Amino acid sequence: MEKIQPDIPKNLQISRRIGRTVLHAPLLRERTVHADPEGLLRAEKLNNDGYGVLILINHPSRRDPVQAMGSIANSKQFENRRITGPIAAHQTMKGIVPRFAHALGVSLHEITTQSTIDKGKNNGHDLGHGSLGYIKDAKSTLGTGGIVVMAPQGTREPILEYR
Repeated sequence: MEKIQPDIPKNLQISRRIGRTVLHAPLLRERTVHADPEGLLRAEKLNNDGYGVLILINHPSRRDPVQAMGSIANSKQFENRRITGPIAAHQTMKGIVPRFAHALGVSLHEITTQSTIDKGKNNGHDLGHGSLGYIKDAKSTLGTGGIVVMAPQGTREPILEYR
């Protein structure tokens, strides 16, 4: 397979380096749990060979996505790759989180979850609204050698359970 070149603009590459510094600042460092080193090395090798990378995370707390992004951001192999992920529509802080992520070259898709509906923050959208756009972007991201982050249970749960 042909090696894939960086696919984010130079200004986002610089923003991502700054973001990596912020994610590993002393304030967050003590809380950050890094991915399994062997799995991360294998993912980096596959990505270097041109494959996209799907990172699945358990999501028992609010900082898990930050931890996952921290592990990705700390990787030289991944620093210039396109990154796509979902975010529950009620967790966007009125759009601030997706805009901040976009400044770092990360595409976050707002998804209407059951929690979004339960909190009355779905703005009339049905359960799953935004999922199709996320799936299409995830497919494109993987196809260009990028990284897709996903929490399969779609909500904060200590263990993955079938519902």
